[in-house]
Amino acid sequence: MKREFELKAALPGGATGFRERLADAGWRLSFEGLMSDRRFDTPGRSLEGRDEVLRIRCMTSVSGESRTLLGWKGPASEEHGYKVRPELETVVQDTETAVAILESLGYSEVILAIDRHVAVYEKGRVSARIETYPAMDVLVELEGDPDRIEARFADLGLPREDWKPWPLDEFVRRYEERTGSEARLSGEIPGG
Repeated sequence: MKREFELKAALPGGATGFRERLADAGWRLSFEGLMSDRRFDTPGRSLEGRDEVLRIRCMTSVSGESRTLLGWKGPASEEHGYKVRPELETVVQDTETAVAILESLGYSEVILAIDRHVAVYEKGRVSARIETYPAMDVLVELEGDPDRIEARFADLGLPREDWKPWPLDEFVRRYEERTGSEARLSGEIPGG
């Protein structure tokens, strides 16, 4: 089973300079468009209680091509300063049928909807996904082997200590505390 290693950082000033820095350092833009996640659970939230995620992710590129993924993530842990989770994911041909299957199995509650514009850059088997939400800081998620990620920090222009193994909820909390505004993770994305 694949294990996902990730770090996140906030870009309160936006992503323009960060994107330029990645391009200048030879990172390749591999996807840009809308990424929408719907997290499913039972009415009693049994998955959430076990720190598991069951989601349908729809990705629509700026050119209009789309792809849907069904994914499961196991409980998160931290290793060497990275957030780590077991992960299974597969492409789904028919989103409506996939949702109907989940609902038939008792996963009828959408407990979280997340809509964001993303730009995914790749270099040396490391991905940097820049996420722009309806109302929150722009986030960057690094994913890959920890040794490969560590080797790429010079490209990123952010101090290593700015990269955290935090869940999305912690970035939401810090945004709301800093700005006094409510974060919005779904809905219309400014400029997206």
